[in-house]
Amino acid sequence: MLETQEVKRHFEEIAEQYDYWKDKNKYYYEEIKRFLRSQIPPAKKVLDVGCGTGSLLAALEPSRGVGVDLSERMVQIAQRKFPELTYLVGECERLQLSETFDYVILVDLLDHISDLHSSFSSLKRMMTKDSKLVLLTANPKWDSVLKWAEKWQMKMPEGPNRFVPIQEAVDVFEDLNFRILERGFRLFLPKKIPFISSFFNAWVPKTPILKEFCLIQYLIVSC
Repeated sequence: MLETQEVKRHFEEIAEQYDYWKDKNKYYYEEIKRFLRSQIPPAKKVLDVGCGTGSLLAALEPSRGVGVDLSERMVQIAQRKFPELTYLVGECERLQLSETFDYVILVDLLDHISDLHSSFSSLKRMMTKDSKLVLLTANPKWDSVLKWAEKWQMKMPEGPNRFVPIQEAVDVFEDLNFRILERGFRLFLPKKIPFISSFFNAWVPKTPILKEFCLIQYLIVSC
């Protein structure tokens, strides 16, 4: 089982390099922004859990944006970068905010959560019947590739984590009476190759069998 303090320690250690890794893999993160913008209109109330240094939340142009992260240093950097938004230190499993949001997003966070049931239950209290939760996470089929990329310093070190099959998250959501609105895959090629990446990333996620080899899995759920 993941130890929350170990996860926190890791992200405290890499906080100063976090934006460097985002820039190093800019195509991947821009694709995530593009997908989220397609799902979340501007001027909505958005909660970003596992917000890092805040860039993703800011890109969604919320009317009220709240980011939460385990790492105090990440939160300090995010608040300095985007003073118009609110960034807080907190654990997903025990999160308690006295407000609700139109959208809740969890990006590359699922594999660092120690207790899915407690986390999703906490988030449900910050949603209404019209709210949506959008979750994106790495496909376990990419485990070996991602570990190789990390070893050769081609991607951000993940620290303590476990690959969570998307069905495990679905089962927890359904146990908590969430409605699964959509599930799917994105991003077959995470690096930009002019013309080639855009073609395959548009075509493969719509193709039976092949889509299951995309890097990103996603879920959209409501209460």
